[in-house]
Amino acid sequence: MSSTPAQKRRTRFEFRHITIVFVMLILAQLVISFFHKATLKSYLIRYEEANHRTYARQLVNISQNMLATWHLPGPGASASAPAPSIRDFFFPDSGRYPDIRVTVLLPDSGGTCLVVEDSLQLVRLMTKQTDGESSFRRITLPGWIRDSLQTRPPSSPVYDPGTPGRLAVYAPVSIPGREGCLLMMTMSPGLSPFTREIISSYDESTIIYLSFILLGILAMYYIASYTAVERDEAQEQLVKEHEQLIKEQVVHEKESLFTRRIYHTHHKAEKVMGFIKDDLRSIRPENIDEIKARVIKYSNFISRVIYDMKWYDTPVQTIRNPIFQTDMNELIRFIVQHIFQRTSTVNSNYTFELDLDPQFPRLTVNEFVLWEILEPIIQNAIEHSGESKILIRIQTRWTKPDGPGRLVISDNGRGISPDLLAIGEGGVKKLFLENASTKQSVGKNSGYGCFIAWHLATSGCGWHIDATNNPDGGARFTLDIPHA
Repeated sequence: MSSTPAQKRRTRFEFRHITIVFVMLILAQLVISFFHKATLKSYLIRYEEANHRTYARQLVNISQNMLATWHLPGPGASASAPAPSIRDFFFPDSGRYPDIRVTVLLPDSGGTCLVVEDSLQLVRLMTKQTDGESSFRRITLPGWIRDSLQTRPPSSPVYDPGTPGRLAVYAPVSIPGREGCLLMMTMSPGLSPFTREIISSYDESTIIYLSFILLGILAMYYIASYTAVERDEAQEQLVKEHEQLIKEQVVHEKESLFTRRIYHTHHKAEKVMGFIKDDLRSIRPENIDEIKARVIKYSNFISRVIYDMKWYDTPVQTIRNPIFQTDMNELIRFIVQHIFQRTSTVNSNYTFELDLDPQFPRLTVNEFVLWEILEPIIQNAIEHSGESKILIRIQTRWTKPDGPGRLVISDNGRGISPDLLAIGEGGVKKLFLENASTKQSVGKNSGYGCFIAWHLATSGCGWHIDATNNPDGGARFTLDIPHA
């Protein structure tokens, strides 16, 4: 038994499957990571802005308090004492505020503001030790900042986000001798490194997470592939064992069939051997030629039976061959006269009526094969007659010229059961199937005669055989012989 492509088809977890799963997981994780990072970044930026507003408010309060308590030095005081920059002036511990830039804006009469960036210039300007205000850089405040300063409480600062990542704070301050002064602080978000660290840590966590997913899927792939290989090996072994079992079953069935065939042929050979013994005991000088011819035919039949025992399927050339020239009519007369009319049960239970076409041609079939076909059919009619007397008719007809021949064997007995005339496996009537017996008492070697006749007639000789019941009762076997 060979495995079909459907049986060999295997379903396994292959590398392309894990690739698809891994790519889908990567895409899903990247999308989730993108939205999560965007949400986290937006939250941290809002937190930074709020934190820096509070931080800037505290610094503005410190600066306003310092300016409120600042006393200008006298005309003879040294101007080199203050720190060089405004930021250092307000925040001497510059290491604590590395991201702050502080300038003082002094309004002038032209609507602009003087930008003072170091404390020395501020002291000279306030003590009028400078030549004038023309050397100072001037800026014009945006209108919304001026409006916001006018509408807010006197000490409230105004926040200008400016460019992304930097925050500008404008706070009113009070400097002795000068009105409308502003303190401008610009600072970059001090939490930006912290934000970048959080996002970087999240990226690292994503990579580690994806690595674990990849390792898990690879482990699943390895386990699934190993399991699939074991499964395929087990299935292959199971198919081999199944094939071996079927082969053993076929061999066993052949042996069983061959045993029944031997039993069947042995029974026929045993009966013929009995006839030979009777002929040898009754031999006389006046009948020696007749008995010799009959014994030779008996012996040839037994030789054929022994030859058939050697084969399960008999070679076709030993059944059909041009060297065989069998006279069908002569063979029928011999079987009727020297087989069935010699048995001990001949008495008056059955009689024969022969209607043989003298023009029936010779057949290129071994006569002993025809013997094995005809004898079971005739024997079937005799065994089913019961206690009643039956008439067995044997008729041969030939359609001239080169037409088919026909052999009909019928009787007027009880006929064949309709169940056995029903179509069975392979479109063959159940009567001709193996182990299908017409006997009421079925034994282990029953149901083989009609099967042998059907098998030799169809497979061996190429004929067609059929069984029916006569309208007026009894069975009828018809053999159609093409190109007789």
